[in-house]
Amino acid sequence: MDPTLYRLAIFAHVLGMIGFFMALGAYVFGLAALRRARRVEQVRLICRMIFLTDVVAVAGILLLATTGLTMALTTWNVRTGWIAVAIVSFILIAPIGPLIVERRLHKIDAMARTTEDGPVPDALARRISDPVIGAALAVLIALLLGIVFLMTTKPVSVAEAITPMLIALAVGLAIGAPLWWRRRQPSQDAVAPHRD
Repeated sequence: MDPTLYRLAIFAHVLGMIGFFMALGAYVFGLAALRRARRVEQVRLICRMIFLTDVVAVAGILLLATTGLTMALTTWNVRTGWIAVAIVSFILIAPIGPLIVERRLHKIDAMARTTEDGPVPDALARRISDPVIGAALAVLIALLLGIVFLMTTKPVSVAEAITPMLIALAVGLAIGAPLWWRRRQPSQDAVAPHRD
């Protein structure tokens, strides 16, 4: 690959990673805000704000995938340990966002749209406190950080490249696991109107 094109590809690749992490940050803070929402109107607004980052997430994923694959095929050897592991890891984690996190958030949004204004009902509160969303985000972010580690350290062997990804997976699962045990129970002010 031409050196100028290579530098542009590196820039686009890093830009894609930044965009993807920005979108994930919006999802994390949006989820935290959803779990503090006390009224249905707040849930609707927060969902709209979260979904504004969808374009950034998709653009980031496309930039990451196209530039990474292009550089792997034209400049690097795809059989190099870190490249092979990074590509396989990216393919495996790609569905986590749209199939697990995004789908559940859209169900929350759909339920909020069909619910009358007022305190968050118990059914919606249970859907918001679904531990799968937070656990999936934790695993996704940890694995992406593992890929960033591979990109910066460039281990040659497959074994050396797999080890940090397994550590990243373990960290993501460890961060997400407490969500299963500390599942938020709807508070009284979330399910019952306030009394003066």
